[in-house]
Amino acid sequence: LVGLGLLALAVLAVLPALAALGLLALAGLAVLAALAALGLLALAGLAFLAALVALAGPAFLAATFFAGLAVGFFPVALGLADLDAVLVLAAVFVAALV
Repeated sequence: LVGLGLLALAVLAVLPALAALGLLALAGLAVLAALAALGLLALAGLAFLAALVALAGPAFLAATFFAGLAVGFFPVALGLADLDAVLVLAAVFVAALV
């Protein structure tokens, strides 16, 4: 019975480490989202420059659409990356205590 208790305790010690790995993967996804937002921002800049060169109505509308999409998505992606980094640090700290 003592051996089973120690085995259960070892399994419980592994669970926070697995949770920390999951949060690390989530943080990686959030960083990818932030990079995608940077790509959208660059795409918005290129579309805006193309609209200025063409001075056409539909192109300008497309540029403002992409600019609005990038400006709206970029802070959200960066906020998620910051939140996930804090959660990863907290999970690693808890795993170190256990």
